Formats: sequence, structure tokens, C-alpha cells
Amino acid sequence: MKLALFALVAYSLASAQTETALSWYPLQPGNTWVYQKESLEGQMAHPDFERWTTEETIVSLVPSPDGGMLATRRTKVLEDMMSPGFIPGNNQARREKAESHILIRKNCVYLLDGIDAINGQDWADYCFPITKGAVWNQDVRPPGDPDYVWHVLGLNDDLLRPPGTQTWRIQTRAGSGASLDRWFAEGIGLVKQVMEHHGTYDEDRRQLLKATINGKSQEYQFTTAHFPRKAEH
Repeated sequence: MKLALFALVAYSLASAQTETALSWYPLQPGNTWVYQKESLEGQMAHPDFERWTTEETIVSLVPSPDGGMLATRRTKVLEDMMSPGFIPGNNQARREKAESHILIRKNCVYLLDGIDAINGQDWADYCFPITKGAVWNQDVRPPGDPDYVWHVLGLNDDLLRPPGTQTWRIQTRAGSGASLDRWFAEGIGLVKQVMEHHGTYDEDRRQLLKATINGKSQEYQFTTAHFPRKAEH
């Protein structure tokens, strides 16, 4: 009897955590995000670039074998252009997967595959609720290794937020000499991302242009964020 009660309590807690994650990151079927993305290389003052636009739609959300939820996302590349000096072999739009998957396990979200996937089910991309000073992935990274240990730097610290909501800025080191910054709005999702290599110049950017959440569409224009600091965690 005690074992059954414990299992019920554990299940209820996990279910509540999953609901929290879904309230922050609305991965319900039909929700769609349109992003403008850029890849920059060469000289920082006058970089060569690729610029493309994607439409990303959640098409299903089903229970996963580990007790979480698994979302399937379909991505369409709407347009793609490159400057004359951009190296064709570095084309990022071609790396976009037509179908990718996102795991919700308790209160954390994991990008399992696709252009942004880091390490499958081991390293969380987001854990909710997001609060200033929160840190995640320390328990799955080697002691003292800062790579992909996420730190919440602050709320609205760059004035980069959709009207009527708040935007959290989170940052990690993404390998030697590289930083990865994300701005995330509760109930909307990722609104901006900047990955920058601080040695040989290389930068990837994305910004939300439009989101359709629960049937309601909204276009976005954001204040330009400050240039991200090098991750020192």
C-alpha cells in the first residue's frame, strides 16, 4: 500500500513538473514559430553571411517511454540567401532537419536532434521555472567543466522582450572560446539566440519574427540586445 502511494505521489509530481514545462515552453501541436537566422564568418567588421528563414511547427506531443512527453517538430526553410564571399560548404540551412524531436522530462526540455541539438537526453536545454541565478546541467557535466552548464543571468537585462511579457537571458560556454546566449519568454519560447566564437570570428544568430500559440498569432520586433559577453563560468 505504501509503495503504491509513493508511486502515485511521484507520478503526480512528475506530471505537475511536465505541466510547468509546457506552460513555459508551449510545445502543444499546432504551435508555430518563424525565425530569421544568420551565420556570419570572415571579418567581424564586414562579415560574409548566410541568412535564412524557418517555420517550425509542433505536429505531435505523445508520452515517451521514460514517463515524459515527446514533441515532434517539423521545420520548413522558407528562404535562404548567401553573400558572394560566404563559403558554400558552410551552408547552415541545409542542416535544418525536416523533422526533429524535443523531450520533456519532468521540468526540463531536451532538444534531441536537429540543428540545435547538443547531447540528446543528457544535457537539458531549459529547466523551468526560470529564475535569476538558476543553473542546470552541473550534475551531468565533469566537475569544473563549464561547457553547456546554463546560467540564468537576468530578467529583461537587455530590454529584449515581446510587448507585455518578460524575457530571461541565459548563457553557457559552448566549447573553447565560444559563448551561447539565449533569450526566452515564458509562454512563447526562444525569442533570440547568439552563438559567438571569440577566436577566429564565427557567429550564428536567430530572432523570432512570428509565433502562433494556441491559435493566436503575433509578430515581433525586438530592441537589439547588447553584444553578448564571453562566458566566464
